[in-house]
Amino acid sequence: MTNNISNNISKNIYISKNIYFIIITLFLTMLVMLNPAYAESSGAASGLGNIDSVLQAIVTMITGTTAKLIATICVAIVGIGWMYGVIDLRKAAYCVLGIGIVFGASALVTLLKGTP
Repeated sequence: MTNNISNNISKNIYISKNIYFIIITLFLTMLVMLNPAYAESSGAASGLGNIDSVLQAIVTMITGTTAKLIATICVAIVGIGWMYGVIDLRKAAYCVLGIGIVFGASALVTLLKGTP
């Protein structure tokens, strides 16, 4: 009976660590998305008259300096989570791989498109 209670307590502690990690990650993502500078792009003022500028603003938002800083913070958080055993190595590697794909997307599209 006591063993079951201690197992449930340890499972609850593990779940609470995961919840804190998810909450911190979502909070950092919200900070990026709520930045008013992204809402004032040149295409948004003209009512989407120039779709290229809107799309370029989105690409800049995803791969710009702010995104790189947030990715650095996320990699650090994932590293800390892995260090404390909250995240396994496979999930940490997926995070780093996903960030690499996001920031390498422009080069990948250029490589696939080729030169005209």
